[in-house]
Amino acid sequence: MNLARGQPKEAHIAVDRLLQKQPRNIIALSAQASCAKVGDGAEADDQARLQFARLQHDQALHTYQTLLNVQPDMKPDPRIGLGLCAWVMGDRTRAILSWERSLELVSCQPRV
Repeated sequence: MNLARGQPKEAHIAVDRLLQKQPRNIIALSAQASCAKVGDGAEADDQARLQFARLQHDQALHTYQTLLNVQPDMKPDPRIGLGLCAWVMGDRTRAILSWERSLELVSCQPRV
């Protein structure tokens, strides 16, 4: 709710409190990463996006890894965020591998 109101600092505090109580809460994990796309179905990676936007790339990478472990078939694919974090942190090989894996999984899914 705070993110929707343009209060990212308050949202971050609320998400941190929730994660202390429920460290595997998928919505809280995603809200930890970003303020972008609140309310449009992308709540699951909001947390990682917030961290990435705040230049907390190590934390965002960890959040994307946690999301991937908790829900490997999540959409949008956390591997995209993993790749972005790796790229910014200078690990180009890991970034490309993350993106290639994401593309592999998309190409294996039937078109709707």
